[in-house]
Amino acid sequence: MLNTFIAHAVKYVEIAEDLKNQRKWLAEELAEIGWIPIQRRFDGSENFNRPWQDYMYGFGNRSGEFFVGLKEVHYRTQKRRHELFIRLANVSGNTRYAHYNDFRIGSEKEGYALRSLGKYSGTAGDALRAHENRKFTTFDVDNDHNLVRNCASNEYGGWWFGNCAYSSLNGKYYRDGICNTANGIHWGTWHGFNYTHSLTAVEMMIKPLSKSYKSNMNSIPFF
Repeated sequence: MLNTFIAHAVKYVEIAEDLKNQRKWLAEELAEIGWIPIQRRFDGSENFNRPWQDYMYGFGNRSGEFFVGLKEVHYRTQKRRHELFIRLANVSGNTRYAHYNDFRIGSEKEGYALRSLGKYSGTAGDALRAHENRKFTTFDVDNDHNLVRNCASNEYGGWWFGNCAYSSLNGKYYRDGICNTANGIHWGTWHGFNYTHSLTAVEMMIKPLSKSYKSNMNSIPFF
């Protein structure tokens, strides 16, 4: 039995190292074609139920799960026009995407509001549109439009909440893809606004618009 346990442990370490190398390779390939990842979820290893300061300055490991920080996203998108590409995956391994051609967020003084999205294209549906011009909300800074509660409470994670969300990619991670409290990782238009579905992998990436390769969007590497 001990030998079997050791063999399984060794195999687990090998698999974990292989996945780490794959993510490193994908990050390098994305950088080569100009895409900058700003958020990534795929295994629930990072806690996204965090305060305002963490979302402002960023957290996590860029080779794993992370959020780059609102301050950096604002800095990049205020200097020049950027596009936003979001890849989504559910527990069955199905993937869809959403692309916006003019993504920009406001300053800290503006609550890092989602100032612009531009034109949508993709296969996941335009679930971010309802959040345009909404300020960012965390459990300790309530900028949403809900008069009853803070939309980021109960482990919903920080997001550009209105009242409350058509999409929410920083919610609680559910490995089995099932969420009974609506606080999971959601892209409402994909699953008909059935919030019991929680996505198991998402990635948000931005790129200066002048470097766009829209014809190759479907071939962008994903996890």
